[in-house]
Amino acid sequence: LLGAATNIIALDDSKVVAYTALRKMDPWPDYLPPSDYPIHTCALMLYSLVDPNYRRQGLGKRLSQARIHYASHTGLHHLFATVHPDNNPSLRALTSLGFQVISQQRIFSDRLLRNILYLDIHHHAVDKQSIADAASAI
Repeated sequence: LLGAATNIIALDDSKVVAYTALRKMDPWPDYLPPSDYPIHTCALMLYSLVDPNYRRQGLGKRLSQARIHYASHTGLHHLFATVHPDNNPSLRALTSLGFQVISQQRIFSDRLLRNILYLDIHHHAVDKQSIADAASAI
């Protein structure tokens, strides 16, 4: 997502083994309910792609921790994510970091069923040290 987002990759030597992104909410996505949050404090966590050979090692969770860490240090307070209801590893990772499912709906012309998750960075007891440690390890 060139120019539209902050991109984060995980490397094993020089091989890219995971990718994720964080995009500010400007414009606000049609599939999210309207919000009273100032738009400049909101972001959407996009993609959590992990090479199949590197799955089940906590890499997806560490990528999410890196996004939370980055967001908290760049003035963002409200994070949103969309996850397919059957994607249990991603749902577990995000809810363990404090995200809550706020709705379930079909998005993108009603083609994709997604859980919409939300995290208020500053009003949740996020373990900031473990998030900072995970972010620096990627």
